[in-house]
Amino acid sequence: MTHDCLTNSPFVSSLKEGDFKTCGHHYDDLIRQVHATFKSHPSEWLDVRFALIALEEEIRILFEEIPTGESKLRRLVKKVLNIVKKAHDTIADHISNVTKHLPSEVMLDACMIRKGKQSDLSLTMKKTDLCEKLYGEYLMGIYDNGNATLADIVSHYSNMYGLTLSVEDVYDAFRRIKQRNGKNGIMYDPANNIPNRAYHTYEVMRRLNDHVQVTDNLKGGKPQRPEPYKSNEI
Repeated sequence: MTHDCLTNSPFVSSLKEGDFKTCGHHYDDLIRQVHATFKSHPSEWLDVRFALIALEEEIRILFEEIPTGESKLRRLVKKVLNIVKKAHDTIADHISNVTKHLPSEVMLDACMIRKGKQSDLSLTMKKTDLCEKLYGEYLMGIYDNGNATLADIVSHYSNMYGLTLSVEDVYDAFRRIKQRNGKNGIMYDPANNIPNRAYHTYEVMRRLNDHVQVTDNLKGGKPQRPEPYKSNEI
């Protein structure tokens, strides 16, 4: 099973194309596909879970584009999201229950936890900051002309730096980011009248702008680089 068969299902395609009238007709087929994932062999559970997480993320993005007047469709899509989330949480429970009885070397192979790395550099960012960076790069579409998936980007960083990182780690970090309050109003986006909850990204922008300003006013010599950013979050 691949995630394409879910994210390219008629229900999702209808949402993408704005053909809201046909979404209801494809609802039952999508739910049957989701339920069918529970019949997968245990060796496929990790792939199945990723497929369901990718489906949930795709639908959440499309949900934001549904007009507020389409209240019936919005309720239907929320119902789908709840079912999909429950499905991948259930698969996660299956994996967790099985892994309790497997030798660690088996799990290292099954979860594709990489011990080696391609880069000589060690990435010393906190996990939440890294996940914020990865999600930002995914939204910017800076890889493969925007065709790279979030999983592709996570895999790239995992290979490069020898990380134990998953797509679910990024989603968990994103959920925590959504709960931020902008560090008590210090970080604020006045253009959109909302707190700036992307702490790492905000600090990158601030430091770069400060560095540009310093070099503009520099009479000679080299500007001093700031201390490494220390996040309070894990």
